[in-house]
Amino acid sequence: MFDTLSTGPEMRLFVEKIASMVKEHLPFEEICEKAKDYLKSTRLFFVLESLHCLAQNGRVSKLTASAVEMLGMRLIGTASTEGTLEVLTKVRGKVKAKLALINHLKDALYKGGRLAISYVESPEFARSVKDAILAEFPNADISLYPARGLCSYYAERGGLLLGCECES
Repeated sequence: MFDTLSTGPEMRLFVEKIASMVKEHLPFEEICEKAKDYLKSTRLFFVLESLHCLAQNGRVSKLTASAVEMLGMRLIGTASTEGTLEVLTKVRGKVKAKLALINHLKDALYKGGRLAISYVESPEFARSVKDAILAEFPNADISLYPARGLCSYYAERGGLLLGCECES
């Protein structure tokens, strides 16, 4: 059993990695060991333009959520090693959000490779993020897909979740 302490696109990368090892007919124990190692090399980032649902569920204060909305801010964050949400940057506007996200990818030692982006009712923003990442990392293998379930609830309209493989 694995506790990834993550969600959405990072989980997608993890499941796809396990599926590829199963297709290679690797022994169960080897798959488990390699899967644990793989988790050490993945990261989850998010870009949120609304914190309403997080505030309704007590994950952030209602005052913080209101301030973010009133100021037109976007939060860029990550999942910490404990599985909690960690805000990295607060910016205004989509262009600044893309630039900040690229910088956080670099800081996380992303060098290109597999990356998954899920979005909530914002396919244009997701495509522009994908294009910006490809401009910086031409060998990136990026998949885009709409968020579903709890990911779409918490990320809310305009939100984006990004899972990637980084050097450990």
